[in-house]
Amino acid sequence: MPKAAILIDGGYFLKRLPSVRRDVDASNALSVVRAIEQLVHSHLRRLNQIHQVANLWSLLYRCFYYDAVPYANKLQLPVSRTTVDYAKSNIAYFRNSLFAAIRRQPDFALRLGEVRKPGGSSWILKPEAQKLLLNGGKDAVGLADQDFTPAFRQKGVDMRIGLDIAAITLKKQADTIILVAGDSDFVPAAKLADAKAPHSFSTHCGKAFPRTCSSISTGSPAASLTRTPQTSRMTAPMARPPHSAFRLRGNGERAAAP
Repeated sequence: MPKAAILIDGGYFLKRLPSVRRDVDASNALSVVRAIEQLVHSHLRRLNQIHQVANLWSLLYRCFYYDAVPYANKLQLPVSRTTVDYAKSNIAYFRNSLFAAIRRQPDFALRLGEVRKPGGSSWILKPEAQKLLLNGGKDAVGLADQDFTPAFRQKGVDMRIGLDIAAITLKKQADTIILVAGDSDFVPAAKLADAKAPHSFSTHCGKAFPRTCSSISTGSPAASLTRTPQTSRMTAPMARPPHSAFRLRGNGERAAAP
């Protein structure tokens, strides 16, 4: 039985979700989990156009969801000096609720990095405020707490994605690897997957939100698949256009939400 591993960069997923899935309440953990399941279903349905199995969910080896444990310490706001407990923030509550819901899903695996505050730097001036300062539209005295954003950094997420791609490939745990992400940090791992398992393919998400593949690369010339309405086993059809797919050929640290 062919198997597919689907790897989702949660930070990218959550960033894109409100703008392209306006039917989904992106602040509700259960709604987000349903959207993730719809995404997985749409990929499996596309893949099943090749394999033609009776139960398309049998094609799933595992869906890996990557994110970072929310920052849980206290910080003083830069201007008012008010203390904020980030462990009790709305973002922390949402992320922890989302993680708990994902853990309850069959054939889902949660991979968590962490959010850190760099030493000696707690706040970063937002680009809009910086532009006003440079243009003379605001002076330093007029800066307020809302002109700053926490200097948090997400650590360990990209590394875990790369390690899982390598492990799945070398252990031959799946025939197909689908990567839902918004950058090219995973090209080295993708090269390994392509070299060791030429039937693997990866989907890379740019401006369009990843819900289905417009083409699939199978080690031979890509098999173009017609776009069809997608129906989740839990919710309604998804009608937005799919993102593009790229072959695993050719050719971390990043900003994090509090």
